[in-house]
Amino acid sequence: MKKLFTIVFLILGISLNAQQLLEIYQIQGSGMTTPYEGQQVRTENNVVTMVLSRSFYMQTPDDRSDNDPNTSDGILVYLGETPNVEVGDMVNVTGTATEYYDFTEISSPSVTVVSHNNPLPTPVRWDENTPSPNQPWPENEIERFEGMLVEFYNGVATSGTNVHGDFWAVAKPQRTFREPGIEYDYQISGLPVFDMNPEKFEIDTYSGEPVLVKGGSVISYVKGCVRYSFGDYGIIPAELQVDTDLTPDAASDQPENQYSVGTLNCHVLTDDATADVPLDVRVAKLSKYIREVMKSPDIVALQEIKNNSVLQTLVNKINSDDPTLNYSGYIEEFDNFSGLNSAFIVRSRITVTNVDLVGETATFTMGGGTYSTFDRPPLLLYAEIGDFAFRVLNVHLRSRNSINDSQDGEFVRAKRHAQSLWVANYIQGIQNNNPTAKVAIVGDYNAFEFTDGYVDVLGQITGDPDPLGALFEVSDIVNPPLVNLTKQTSQSDRYSYCYEGDAQALDHIVLTSSFNNYFRYVKFVHANSDYPENFEGDATTPLASSDHDGVVFRFTTYPNAVDGEDATPVKFKLAQNYPNPFNPTTNITYVIARSEATRQSAALPVQLKVYDALGREVATLVNKKQSPGKYSVQFNANKLSSGIYFYTLRAGNFVQTRKMILMK
Repeated sequence: MKKLFTIVFLILGISLNAQQLLEIYQIQGSGMTTPYEGQQVRTENNVVTMVLSRSFYMQTPDDRSDNDPNTSDGILVYLGETPNVEVGDMVNVTGTATEYYDFTEISSPSVTVVSHNNPLPTPVRWDENTPSPNQPWPENEIERFEGMLVEFYNGVATSGTNVHGDFWAVAKPQRTFREPGIEYDYQISGLPVFDMNPEKFEIDTYSGEPVLVKGGSVISYVKGCVRYSFGDYGIIPAELQVDTDLTPDAASDQPENQYSVGTLNCHVLTDDATADVPLDVRVAKLSKYIREVMKSPDIVALQEIKNNSVLQTLVNKINSDDPTLNYSGYIEEFDNFSGLNSAFIVRSRITVTNVDLVGETATFTMGGGTYSTFDRPPLLLYAEIGDFAFRVLNVHLRSRNSINDSQDGEFVRAKRHAQSLWVANYIQGIQNNNPTAKVAIVGDYNAFEFTDGYVDVLGQITGDPDPLGALFEVSDIVNPPLVNLTKQTSQSDRYSYCYEGDAQALDHIVLTSSFNNYFRYVKFVHANSDYPENFEGDATTPLASSDHDGVVFRFTTYPNAVDGEDATPVKFKLAQNYPNPFNPTTNITYVIARSEATRQSAALPVQLKVYDALGREVATLVNKKQSPGKYSVQFNANKLSSGIYFYTLRAGNFVQTRKMILMK
């Protein structure tokens, strides 16, 4: 008899253990996975917070929460079929605690509805500090909210909607940009570090009708449940108030007396039958993008074009859509691993005298081996507008793919450095032979306007290195330095690509100082990099015609120092600095006029100085004689504190002062 009681007790013990009665926060635990993985669990009297097609979320009522910031009160219940519950139902659930690709859920459940129309738990409020924007990031920073209701106000989308209905976002008004340095997870002592903007997360609208947004769209309000999928945390919104305007951010109309050069990576423009989008759709979209968004630049440097046949298909489509443009295509095909080439399309008002590949035989050495410097050699175009001669060098440099890899990273970094050295030496050779040579180096640099911590590609090419430094030190090659027009754009506009929610400039237009004297306008034109991917196959719109945005710059055939071919300024002017507020650099433009008394254009003594709010001089930007004309100078306030400053222009009897704000 004693043995029988023992057996019954053991059976009852096993049965009780098989259905442990737990609160959700116990099932979730304080770690990254449930402590009950693979075990049968039971949890009672929790409120349904969201119903999906084959699952639902539920959460502990407020009065039963453990109020532990490291444990979640919410969890997903996966049925594999349409749930027979509604939001507000109180339910009892028995099932298996499961980690589905590191997402905690209860699977194979039995569900009993206890009551209806119960109040929902109070959402956790996210803001500029939650999730944390700072590294080191706690491992459970968002895991502790997994499955729970959260909400935030006044956020912003930091990418466009992808084909899965997701877009990146932050719970603050400022979108995230790539910053200098090596990614935090791969940092090297003594080198700049990029914190990777850990405050980002996804908004997942796939469960319903996808919400199409572009990067920068204001999110007025979101409330939803936190999910984890494919390595990223996100919110599945029950309520979403977001700006859905998808108007392209196009260039302005081009003045008749100006000329323009643009650059655009066309993202594998090919006639291959296996391409995701047919060539006729791709060229229709690119035609719209070049004409409507870039505003038909006189010269467009293109990257990732398969061959001359594909290029001519694009040219024919553009000319068919607008016969007044009369573009011609130029390409020099080069045998490379990708089967893609760089090319130009040029309008008839520009005379092309020659097009050549350069650097195709360049090599670099590493670890005892010799390697080709370029898989896609630069393409050089010689052009004329009357007697105004200039050159455009189309570059497509090695990408950053595998740059952090333990096996391939060293080679990637060395190749990128070798390419930047070659371009720097090539341009300096041109400047040595002809100090007044007008050259624009444009294209997909696959590099930022600042150091990435490994290689300062733009710093090496321009001769203006980032003071933060890099693993490969910048060699002193280029003098006078080149001008990267990217730095002339506003910070909010400064991007041509979007990677995991971080806007970044990979495509640049760089000018020799001589060409910069003729510069008038530059703009990143947006309709691709952070617009919805859903439009990739839609031939009726320029949206998502590529994964890169284009850049356009404009110039005149007379220098900026004068207002016209045969005219000099007659009025002094000190313009408002731009950007303003700024951090830490801003540009100040001013005009020196000819003498009203003598009508002569003699040089005048000019001073441009900066003062703090107490009237103390903090910088002298200009102190020399200058002829009548328009000038621009950059002010770098990296050593000054935030606050109000004044800048004063003195030229002859003219004196003018303006205010600017340094905001760090």
